Amino acid sequence: MDKNNRSIILSLFLCYLFLVILAILTVAAPFIVTWYVTYFGRPEALILVALVAFYSCFIPAVVALILLVKLLKNIQLDKIFIKDNSRFISHISVCCFIVAVICFASGFFYMPFFMVFIAAWFMGIILRVIKNVFVAANEIKDENELTI
Repeated sequence: MDKNNRSIILSLFLCYLFLVILAILTVAAPFIVTWYVTYFGRPEALILVALVAFYSCFIPAVVALILLVKLLKNIQLDKIFIKDNSRFISHISVCCFIVAVICFASGFFYMPFFMVFIAAWFMGIILRVIKNVFVAANEIKDENELTI
C-alpha cells in the first residue's frame, strides 16, 4: 500500500470518527454544556446560546464531512480533477461560511465563538481558492484530453 493511499485511508477514518463523535455529541451536548456552565461558574444563559450554536452548526458540519468523504473516495479512485470534486469543495466551503455566520452571531453572547467564526471564515476562503484551482485544473485536463 503506497503512502498516498494510507493517507487517504487515514483521512477517511478520521472523517468517519468525527461523524460518530458528532452523533454522540448530539445526545451529550446538553449535559456537557450544563456541566461546563456549572463547573466554571458561567451565566445560565450560556447554556441556551451554546446549544443553539452547536445544533445550528451540526447540519453544515455533517454535510461537510459527508462531502469530504465523497471527495476522498474520488481521490482514492484516481478521479481527482473532475467537476464533482470542484462541486464538493465548493459546497464544503459554503458549509464553513454557514458555520462562520452562526458563530459570528453567537459571539455577541459568548466571545470565544468569535474565534470559531474567524477560523471557519478563513477555512471557507481557503476552500474557495482550492476550488478555483480544481476548476482550472479540470479545464486543463479536459483540454488535454481533446488534444491529439
